Amino acid sequence: YFAPVATLTVTAIDDFEASMFASTPCDHEPYECKEKIYGFRPASWIANIGTIGSLVTACFLPIAGAMIDFSASRKRIGFTAIMLVNVVGAIQIFIGQDNWLMMLLIQGFFGMFFYSVHQTAIFAYMPELTTDLKEELPMINATARAYEMGTNLIFILAIGFLPSISSLTVVDTARISLVVSTLFGSILCILSWRYLETRPAVQKLPDNRQPTCCNITIEGLKRIIRQGQNIAKDYPQCGKFLIAYTIFESSNNALFTLASPYLTQQLKFESTAYFVVIILSFTIVGTQLYKAVVSRVGMKIALLQSICYMTFLFIVFPCTIYAPEHKPWSFIYAVLIGLGLGWIYPAQRSMYVSLMPGGREGEFMGLFCFCGIILGWLPTVVFVVVYEAVGSMQLGFASIILGYILGGAVLTTVDMQKAKEDVLNTMDFRQGAFRWEDDETGKMSRRSSKFGVPSEGNADGTGPSPRTGSS
Repeated sequence: YFAPVATLTVTAIDDFEASMFASTPCDHEPYECKEKIYGFRPASWIANIGTIGSLVTACFLPIAGAMIDFSASRKRIGFTAIMLVNVVGAIQIFIGQDNWLMMLLIQGFFGMFFYSVHQTAIFAYMPELTTDLKEELPMINATARAYEMGTNLIFILAIGFLPSISSLTVVDTARISLVVSTLFGSILCILSWRYLETRPAVQKLPDNRQPTCCNITIEGLKRIIRQGQNIAKDYPQCGKFLIAYTIFESSNNALFTLASPYLTQQLKFESTAYFVVIILSFTIVGTQLYKAVVSRVGMKIALLQSICYMTFLFIVFPCTIYAPEHKPWSFIYAVLIGLGLGWIYPAQRSMYVSLMPGGREGEFMGLFCFCGIILGWLPTVVFVVVYEAVGSMQLGFASIILGYILGGAVLTTVDMQKAKEDVLNTMDFRQGAFRWEDDETGKMSRRSSKFGVPSEGNADGTGPSPRTGSS
């Protein structure tokens, strides 16, 4: 179920970066464009809109997480959000030379917002997939990542090579790809969401208030204010992880944002399709590498190793691959980048799930998505400043390593044993695999014998108990 939204997102980003360069009114080749539109070059427009859109979106994700926890509408919220992503994609089918900037704004704000809300809802199911968070969950996340990248690979192979085998322009190819992704994405979303179960409200509003949209939104805003203090007090190891994740994920985000203009303008790639295909192919291999590593060294060390790997990789890459004559060697780095991405994403997701409390999945996944976005502007701003000032992408691209270095340093301070003790008494508030059906009564009960019995109330110690059932 990760695959449809990933396909749509990658499609939109790739299509509109390509369409932007293709539809810019210049007297020379599109990928050579140096003209400015409303004060910025096309590559800078991509970075600027991505930065502003991500910041605006991030501010709403904790509220979206609260809505998921305080209502029984997790499935409805997630499905509605992904279908709105499809609507945004359908609108962008009409992209052209006269409206490419407006379409980019629609994608950068509305598309990103709906996608992030969907991601929060879908990630809330992740901790509930298995009670074995140490061994089985990493395998599930690695497999999910492999399917996700496999879907993208199929799409790129089907659409990405159209310009090279036909007379279609890049804009025409973008339109065709949006038609295909919107049509098949909608079908896949409908089919995949059928397999996800509805969830009851895992938390109740204080003072027995009704879970109306207004009351939930107000409570979500209140939670944002006291959430940091609550995590620092009750779940400090989870807090350390979120700080580390905020930092190193900004580098991951910068990689996706800046790779396309770096390849097309710095290395003079006419098409990034081959490069992307190699990355996606070896991302699948990277997920299997993660499976092998995590089973031997554990979740924390596996994530730290992936961060060290990415740091080394992006120290070497901009130092050795920075001119058109280096293009043949760049494909070796595509292989290495793919391995790293296939490794780091399931590693960070699995470790976070093992640190977060039960009964607050929507809230903490909203915070997870928030932290993954909120600093994404920093490497991008550095890139824009350097590129606009001196016209060099090499220096801006090299700044990616700072996030990995600083984030990895913070991650080393996380104590996994203390984290397990912090969340142990909250596991009975978790749904999905943490609930089992009594063969005699048919009622759903808690797995208290294994995870401990929490005190009455919400997982954060407030409000009446959201559950009934034997312990």
